[in-house]
Amino acid sequence: TIYNDVFGLRERPFTLLPDPDFVQGARGWKLVNAVPQPDLGPFDGPALALKAPPDSAAGTGQPAELSVSIPAPAGQPVRFALAVQPLAGGGRIGVTFTPLAADGSAAGQPERDDQRVEGTDWRRHVWRYEVPPGAVRLELTVGLKPGHQMLVARSSLRVEDYELPVLDAA
Repeated sequence: TIYNDVFGLRERPFTLLPDPDFVQGARGWKLVNAVPQPDLGPFDGPALALKAPPDSAAGTGQPAELSVSIPAPAGQPVRFALAVQPLAGGGRIGVTFTPLAADGSAAGQPERDDQRVEGTDWRRHVWRYEVPPGAVRLELTVGLKPGHQMLVARSSLRVEDYELPVLDAA
């Protein structure tokens, strides 16, 4: 959600991500080896089951991914949060931020960060990224390596209201 502060008054926020709770089949998201689940999310809400097929004798496995392209908050630090529950022993989940120019070409280097997912309960994972000033769109990709399985739900992407170096220093 972005807030526009005009003369000290906050305007109505708008959402950066389509269907942030993955309702109705995750409209607006591209899914690869991901299946909408109406009642497997936190508190029996909607979720996506990401199941990356493992390597087999027939060849290498495939990743599980979900991705979305949105208008970029150029020059702004953003925070992406995702509720994650591991299946079959946990693993690693990664997020890639790819800034895009108006013509669809790269507006900077993609940045990927993997996080370990452990336990059996839902946990909130957070990634931070600073959108380059020249970016018009931002492609956000959540991915699992072959053989990993997880449930994801309740995603959000928000513009931060502080500088990332200040946060990192603290």
